[in-house]
Amino acid sequence: MNSVKRIGIIDLGTNSIRFDVQKIGPGSQIRCLHREKQMVRLGEGVFLRGTLDPKAVTRAVNAFARFKAIAHDLHVERIVAFGTSTLREVRDSKSFLSLIRKKTGIDLRIISGEEEAKLIASAILSLESTAKGKYALVDIGGGSTEISICSDNMIEHCVSFPLGAARLQQVFLKTIPPVKKNSSNHNPIEELRAYIQHTILAELIAEDWPKTKRIIGSSGSIRAISKIMKETVGTKVIHRDELHKLVETIAYMSKEELVAVPGMEPKRIDIILAGAILLEECMNVLEAKEVHPTSFSLRDGILLEEIKLLKDIKIKSELDLFPLFVRASRLGCSESNLKKSVLNAEILFERTKSLHHLDLAWKEYFIIATIFRDSGWAVSPVEHEKHTYYILKNTELPLSQEWEIELVAQLCLCLEGHRANFSKACFNRLKKKELQRAFNVLLSLMQVGEALGPAHQEKIVIHEASVRKNSICLKVASGDFVELAKLRLDQRKDLFHEVFDKELLIEPRGKNYKKC
Repeated sequence: MNSVKRIGIIDLGTNSIRFDVQKIGPGSQIRCLHREKQMVRLGEGVFLRGTLDPKAVTRAVNAFARFKAIAHDLHVERIVAFGTSTLREVRDSKSFLSLIRKKTGIDLRIISGEEEAKLIASAILSLESTAKGKYALVDIGGGSTEISICSDNMIEHCVSFPLGAARLQQVFLKTIPPVKKNSSNHNPIEELRAYIQHTILAELIAEDWPKTKRIIGSSGSIRAISKIMKETVGTKVIHRDELHKLVETIAYMSKEELVAVPGMEPKRIDIILAGAILLEECMNVLEAKEVHPTSFSLRDGILLEEIKLLKDIKIKSELDLFPLFVRASRLGCSESNLKKSVLNAEILFERTKSLHHLDLAWKEYFIIATIFRDSGWAVSPVEHEKHTYYILKNTELPLSQEWEIELVAQLCLCLEGHRANFSKACFNRLKKKELQRAFNVLLSLMQVGEALGPAHQEKIVIHEASVRKNSICLKVASGDFVELAKLRLDQRKDLFHEVFDKELLIEPRGKNYKKC
């Protein structure tokens, strides 16, 4: 990565919105230029009502407008904005995203629970020095809780649960302090504990999770509990017996009494009990004895992805991938999968260059087609390639000539078996034989990319590619989809063999992989 980049990261959660500006220099050196948090309470009442509160929407829009102004002043080149649990569930999320885009020009992306869990885990595994041995990662948000089981730097299990401090407060505890219903002897705290246990245990038993004595805990709720422990017990580490005592102490406190608790954050008094009970039950289910708080979070996982993108994708041209990712994401394409697809495309084009001899311009068409190849699914999975063709013909692309746009659109169309049409007037100035050859090279490489991960499926990442006398060998990460990729590739091998006159091999990369 040769140039300095300034990236703004906006994390819109159920309770708070966080904004970082990071300066990424040569060698992936990181310097934080700005950091702030606002409690906009976007999830206020949403888990009972199912829609966003207008006042909360106004607070969020104002926060985004402020962040946009700061980003402009700090010369930020790219803003990455993402929303989590609340926006995954409310019925009016699309209109909210449109409002943010209209008012601020910022594209806000909603990430899935699974993606959220993986990004949090990747950040802690990469950055947290205490992430060693067997341990669990727990991130308690306002609307969801992400739990991962890890051994050193390997993730064994990674799940997002519909459990969060704000959600559980709204649905179960309701008031401060929680009170029993007049018509029932049911205790809301006991009902809450039973619900948490049932939700987590169902996954734990089904997937045969191992127990772990230690938890690394991220998120504001866990750090807030740790701060109370520091003031009352003298250690930031949260021990299970001390946490239970805290829950017993604050269970029936009024707001005024909660504010007086040493170390209490006044803005969290309405959700601190639900968060503490949730953390205690996570510890009980996992049989953990202590929680070590960490400052690393989802934003760090997003930042690591951005650094990897800047570092690994070395497109030797003026092609700016970021706006293309944004447009494709609007059409329902997963940004995580887009990055993997482009990385694969980069490797495929570069490692076969000694065979196809295409210049850099053709690589740009290949990359653009790779990014948008699944965009037609946003319209319909039926004949989605025709919808992709229409989208590409009518969207803004970094291409100046009509024939370039037509070429990219036809690559996506022909990926599903349609025949290329080079009789269009826009191709008249090009040599048909050279055009046909270049098109077939790019299409054959796109077919390989499609075999490594079709629409809406996790993509297999190419680690190495080598050209041999009679074959081209791809070494990929081991996983459940490798055999499926081989089968899918076998169905698409004819054009590749015709173009390169070599067999294409896929081998899982690992200690015992066969040499190609």
